[in-house]
Amino acid sequence: MDDVQCTGDEDALINCTYNSEHNCVHAEDAGVQCLESECEEESIRLVGGSNETEGRVEVCLGGRWGTVCDDLWGVSDAKVACRQLGYPYTGAVAYSFAYYGQGNGPILLDNVQCIGNENSLFECSYDPDTSDCTHFEDAGVMCLESEPECNHTDIRLVNGNNYTEGRVEVCLDGVWGTVCDDFWTLPDAIVVCNQLGYPTGGVQALKQAYFGQGSGPIHIDDVLCDGNETLLLDCDYNPDHNCAHFEDAGVVCGEAQCTEGDVRLVDGSTIYEGRVEVCYSGVWGTVCDDFWGTLDAAVVCNQLGFSSEGALAFSQAYFGAGSGPINIDDVQCGGEESNLLQCNFNPTHNCFHSEDSGVRCQSLVTPTAVPLAPTPTPILNTGSCVDQGYNGCCDSANYSSCFGDDGICYCNQACYLFGDCCNDIQSIGCYATANSPTPTTTSSLTPQFSTTLYPTMLTIMPSPTMTFTETTSTSSFSSTISTSSSVVTISSASTTMSTLSTIMSASSSATVSTIAST
Repeated sequence: MDDVQCTGDEDALINCTYNSEHNCVHAEDAGVQCLESECEEESIRLVGGSNETEGRVEVCLGGRWGTVCDDLWGVSDAKVACRQLGYPYTGAVAYSFAYYGQGNGPILLDNVQCIGNENSLFECSYDPDTSDCTHFEDAGVMCLESEPECNHTDIRLVNGNNYTEGRVEVCLDGVWGTVCDDFWTLPDAIVVCNQLGYPTGGVQALKQAYFGQGSGPIHIDDVLCDGNETLLLDCDYNPDHNCAHFEDAGVVCGEAQCTEGDVRLVDGSTIYEGRVEVCYSGVWGTVCDDFWGTLDAAVVCNQLGFSSEGALAFSQAYFGAGSGPINIDDVQCGGEESNLLQCNFNPTHNCFHSEDSGVRCQSLVTPTAVPLAPTPTPILNTGSCVDQGYNGCCDSANYSSCFGDDGICYCNQACYLFGDCCNDIQSIGCYATANSPTPTTTSSLTPQFSTTLYPTMLTIMPSPTMTFTETTSTSSFSSTISTSSSVVTISSASTTMSTLSTIMSASSSATVSTIAST
């Protein structure tokens, strides 16, 4: 026989698997030594310690003693070993790397993982394949009784800037331990803050040991709360973990920082661009760029009151990496939403701030209102420049004081009728007004009565043969009118233009001209 392979349960060697062909010589003949069993199956003992309650852990398996490899060996395993031996266990300490010396013989167990409430190490999960271990990895324990550090189910926040934030630690069996951040989200953080009596308006769920790595046991993993539980341990969780302390969970409790659903742009060169931050659960946070595109950018621009035409979407922290929470991921907008949180999104992310999203919007162009030109409303003979002693009609060059605050010159009826009041009659209108300019003194008016300043009145109608001649004397202001069949002569004074209006109403076919004379 060669290559014999028995399970150990066979009644006879011939019942085992074997090869009837061999490639052996007698130097390879097999033998056995039958002995009494060394130990009671699945019992344990402590070896090499200073007293019976401490030492290297050895277990009995297959009727022989062997050591336990220290891979994954921890406090929960040490507690079970001490409990199985009947020793105090609440303060049990786990040791690795052959702390109590290296054993000999077989290494029987590896990768032991106990919850901590088992009565025997063999009730825990373990691996019988110990091929990756040597005796310098032999596990050990010290069994101690201790006062509990805390009350079961209590929680605390550690290493924050104030008492309302920090790494989450929970008390199990009188010992503080951390919480792994797998599936750690806002509902879990809300339960923590509520249990501690802190406000939840601005709660944040933080991961990846944001408040530093803890020490000691990691008590729970895969926490799934709905947000209404009284205690963190009322939520679903996994007492076994596959975590290290760089995954310790944390929270920030507090009042809301912002209005739910608001967005803002940060660190852009103008108000129309920047890193997108959204208010979610009362806290400002960034948006992961997974699936981030033009339609998402358009919704942000519209929400901010900017134009969405030509909106650009940026990824990979184009406007710089943010800090604090990453609030949403996997955003997918249709482009018509009025608020970013109306789009499809995932409140759980797998991102870093190097993936923060950004946008660039266009400004809205508001048309400038064009004021309407005033509508002329003539008011007869009410303090015009002519009535105040200014001969002729006003213009900005010679009679600037004839203009009111609105830029309209003060004219009397005659100026208005003959269109000889303002040079810009067609653009702003020329009309009499009730708002008289303040009369100037005689001394200030005198230089302006020079005949060299009189404008020439326009001829407004062709023949027939009535001629009007205006003659002015600088020493007299009396008016006389003489007429013939073709000539009317007027010595002008301040009433001249009013008189002219009367004459024109009598003969609309007359040709009227003004001849300035001394």
